[in-house]
Amino acid sequence: MRSRIPALLIVLLAFGVRIGGILSQSLWRDEVDAVLFASAPLKEVLGYFAHPGWNGPLYYFLLKGWISLTGRGEFALRYFSLLFGVLSLPLALRLALKFLPERYALTAMLFMGLSPYLVWYSQEGKMYGLWLALGTLAFLLHLEALEKGGLRRWALYVLTVAASFYVHFHTLFMMLGQLALYLWHRKRWREGLLVHLALILPILPAFRWLLPAFLSPAPTGFPYYPLPDMLSILFTGWSCGILSTFWPWALVPAGIAVLGGILEWRKSLPLLSIIFFPVLGLFGVCLRKPVFTDRYLIFLAPFFYMLLSLGLSFWRGRAKFIEPFLLLAILLVDTEAAFSQSRFPIKSDFRAAVALFREYGQEGDAVVFQIPYVRRVFDYYLAGERHYFPVDGPYTNWGMSPSQVDAYLRGRVGLYRRVWLILSEAEMWDSRGLTARWFEEHFVPELRGDFTRVTVILYTRPEPMVDLRRLRYRCFLPLIMR
Repeated sequence: MRSRIPALLIVLLAFGVRIGGILSQSLWRDEVDAVLFASAPLKEVLGYFAHPGWNGPLYYFLLKGWISLTGRGEFALRYFSLLFGVLSLPLALRLALKFLPERYALTAMLFMGLSPYLVWYSQEGKMYGLWLALGTLAFLLHLEALEKGGLRRWALYVLTVAASFYVHFHTLFMMLGQLALYLWHRKRWREGLLVHLALILPILPAFRWLLPAFLSPAPTGFPYYPLPDMLSILFTGWSCGILSTFWPWALVPAGIAVLGGILEWRKSLPLLSIIFFPVLGLFGVCLRKPVFTDRYLIFLAPFFYMLLSLGLSFWRGRAKFIEPFLLLAILLVDTEAAFSQSRFPIKSDFRAAVALFREYGQEGDAVVFQIPYVRRVFDYYLAGERHYFPVDGPYTNWGMSPSQVDAYLRGRVGLYRRVWLILSEAEMWDSRGLTARWFEEHFVPELRGDFTRVTVILYTRPEPMVDLRRLRYRCFLPLIMR
């Protein structure tokens, strides 16, 4: 295959882009959670598979083996995701060759390799790099089983989908995309039907809590998005990543390419159906239970980049100069966005916040965390280098009054001379800012550090005022009493 050398070069380029900025962002709380969950005893990690509400238990099980070899450092954690993010590229090339000529399949692979969106999730210590690789492999195995049949191919497909499901439960929506592929291919109907029914078995245990959770009236914490907004969010993320200083102009080249891909409707119909089936399925669930965020559909990204590449083919047939112009524009947007993501802090910068505490903190200081959950990130970076007294910030969003906040904080930090207040995502816990207001009223701010999504303030207790006349009277009182 002539594409081997270009494909190898793209893989090396993608690896270089990902490894270059792997430590540019501080770990955020979900990444630290991944380390803590994977560091638990093996029996506890295995118990995650039967624990209601645990998403990605297989990821934590695999990560446990990885960190036992490499340690719990930032680089080791993220490198695990990077490996799978890079592995998804050759898998995506083989998949793209099923839909596109070799030249445009390679172009789709190049888009994936430089995609700032996929670079971001290849540099995050979460399950998304692994899930993307498994999802791409599942689509590839499904297509090959539909084309060639065979028990081995179908068995590998079922195992891959089952593994993907226990990495992320939104694999249910991935299966809708594979259903679209099955309906579009129109081969091996009986085999395909039996296999899709068999897929129910490995995922059935999770339905014991998934279905009650869906029917429960409890809020999910996710906002509701209309379908056009969902599509817009996905298009923006896949086109220019997490941060692009050229936004919204950065969307123009990808928009023109996508339009060309859609106009090539006979070739784009299977790609569009694979994308829209899962999106529509997730939207249907969100009508009752909002659970949408763009990374929950990351497995669809390869088909978006195939659509982009197909669009280049369409415009080449209309005017040859348009294709190189669009290709260059898309790659420039990708390069700029990937650079911006690595240059500007986006995640909660606890790395810098803890460095400030490490320099000015003293043994036995009290530290109030608002929200309390971020203490895990704080402790991860502090690594036990200094003893402190932790205090959970009060949850005030259910109507706690200022007097109740006063009683809560007096009972916990009232005797401390030095108290640190760590504010990160505080509006989730204290939208009225009562905690910060209490400290301003009762303590004196001595030091403040404002970092990305984290504020650190050192407060000291004011010295009591001394009444010299009363002090003089107390000094002479013993003499008078004699």
